[in-house]
Amino acid sequence: MRLPAIIIVGVAFAFGLILLALRPLAYEKVGGMSSPDARIAAVREDYPEVCHVPPEVLRSLLESKAELLVIDLRSGDEFATSHVPGAVSLPGADANPIHERIERQAPSPTMVVCYDKTGRGSAEVASKLSGVVSVPVMNLAGGYDVWSRLAVR
Repeated sequence: MRLPAIIIVGVAFAFGLILLALRPLAYEKVGGMSSPDARIAAVREDYPEVCHVPPEVLRSLLESKAELLVIDLRSGDEFATSHVPGAVSLPGADANPIHERIERQAPSPTMVVCYDKTGRGSAEVASKLSGVVSVPVMNLAGGYDVWSRLAVR
């Protein structure tokens, strides 16, 4: 049962690396603010131990009906307005409530994907959570900001 999960995570990670190689990172500032690619690169640099899954990969995982738990860390109002399909809302949660949620989840997920608005806070949660759960924990690269722009295409 765990072997398919490992294969799915491996394929998702490989797909993400391919997408990153094909899409050059832009580190320039746009209108005084850093571009989404620059923010994603900064989060990746700050949390190298976390698997940062691109929105396109998450969409593929959702379409494949993989047993994953998607956790939205944004406010309840933001979640009510719009969210990744199938996500559960745990506003501002840290690793402990998420760990408890994973333990109660039936069937148990084969992987967890966390996200917030920009991907920075969720990367921190994913980093902490990776040390306490037995399933792979990933961060949605760029958070919901990037998902809302890219994943709906």
